Amino acid sequence: MKKKDIVKKRRRRKGDKVVESKHYYLYHRRKGQLDAVWTSMETTNKEYATRKAIELLNEWEAEDAGVLPPKSLRNAAKAPLEQHLRMYLADLEKRGKTGRNNKSLVQTRNRITRLCKENGWIRVADVTPGSLIQWRNQVAEMAPRTLNHYLSDMVTFLNWMKRTGLIPFNPLEDVQKVEVAGRQKRERRALSDEELLRLCKVAPSYRSIPYYTAAKTGLRHAELRDLKWGDVMLDKVRPYILVRASISKNKKQSHIPLTKCLEQLLKNYRPEDAMQSHPVFPKGVPRARTLQKDLEMAGIPYQDEQGRYADFHSLRYTWATYLQKNGVNARATMELMRHSDRKLTDKVYTDPNLLSLAETVRELPDDVMWTEKGTETSVPSSQFVPDRVASEEELQHAVNPELDSPRCELSHPVRDRKMVEVAGVEPASR
Repeated sequence: MKKKDIVKKRRRRKGDKVVESKHYYLYHRRKGQLDAVWTSMETTNKEYATRKAIELLNEWEAEDAGVLPPKSLRNAAKAPLEQHLRMYLADLEKRGKTGRNNKSLVQTRNRITRLCKENGWIRVADVTPGSLIQWRNQVAEMAPRTLNHYLSDMVTFLNWMKRTGLIPFNPLEDVQKVEVAGRQKRERRALSDEELLRLCKVAPSYRSIPYYTAAKTGLRHAELRDLKWGDVMLDKVRPYILVRASISKNKKQSHIPLTKCLEQLLKNYRPEDAMQSHPVFPKGVPRARTLQKDLEMAGIPYQDEQGRYADFHSLRYTWATYLQKNGVNARATMELMRHSDRKLTDKVYTDPNLLSLAETVRELPDDVMWTEKGTETSVPSSQFVPDRVASEEELQHAVNPELDSPRCELSHPVRDRKMVEVAGVEPASR
């Protein structure tokens, strides 16, 4: 076929007539395609359509040979990052990945927008590991954990572009996170039982009940705010609070059992005309500034000597520490905290300063260590029954025999030893 004949007008049957198309088309089958397809050249000029078809064939041939990236990647490289970000946020919203009250969606948009603006990232080609690391080194006011959030949101966005075929690879996938351990700007602590009672006594009931509920259930601030009386099951044999999936952070429904004291407090606090749809805390849940004032009235430091804070989320730390301190096993504590990783419960949300480690060690059973009475034959440790526990001075001599004369031994020497003949091929023994 001559080059001038590679394009032609399509013919379709329309009723009893055969209708010819207005534009010229290229009829072609690319590598890997089973059937040939018609591609419109979008022009009525045959010469221009032929030239355009030749360019398109050369382009497809280069793409199939790997010389030229696919057209989708080339178009994505030319489009601004802002356009891709709008598509990404719309996809997150469609998939329900926006968080409670779209908070997660807003944070993601703000973080990526700030990174693009301060680094001068206009297109995908502008995103480089060096520029991100340089920006991270210059931002001194951000905590390490916050810097990791920025990196995580940007990497997730670029991974989405990779999965959708907009970029061939993620340029930031090898950038490492900042070390967080020991560098947190805001460490939290748990309240002791005495501090929690003092806090609840100085605050009015519409604030003290939310404080106590958070400290005895581990519910977060937003979960308490959206709690309805229909979620508080006080008439059950084992009362509990239903954390609906719509208000839970992990989007999973959970049942939080109630302590006897909290059950009674909620029964007394519930109005007689309360409906199932009414909020449990109609005046709202206290914010950080209000809690700080209540802590000051109760004589509780907002920040202790170690620099740790007692903010509202510390009440969730208080719940985890309370469970561990009262002997609840780690697996049950993890479930009550609604954590997916036990390390998070043990290492982050449990305050070791309130676990009474010294008392726990002192209550451990003592081991029988030393005896004075010796035996002529060796006795297995499982059959060893002591007559008397050695004194402290004897223990010192046993550890360091040079402190005394050679006669200082754990057992008396066996005198009048003699060789005992044995049967068989074994040698004689004493």
